[in-house]
Amino acid sequence: MHTLNLLLAFLVSAAVASFMLPRIILISFRKRLFDTIDRRKVHSGIVPRLGGVAFVPSMTGKVVLYSYLRSFLHVVRNLHFNQNMTFEEK
Repeated sequence: MHTLNLLLAFLVSAAVASFMLPRIILISFRKRLFDTIDRRKVHSGIVPRLGGVAFVPSMTGKVVLYSYLRSFLHVVRNLHFNQNMTFEEK
């Protein structure tokens, strides 16, 4: 179950990043927010500066989703365990 939680959190994080990245790059091009080219840079073309902005909400969402799933499954497991216990009255 732990692996499934991690996999689900990763897939949601990747989906959020892939949804946000093209929009952020488009905003970079519209506002002309590029890294300037000079002799110290490795890249030879223009590079948008806002590319990393998509990863903060993506990673935050992943941590929140994983924490929620972990606590939710813990509660479900405890409920299932408590329902299987039988008590005899004296």
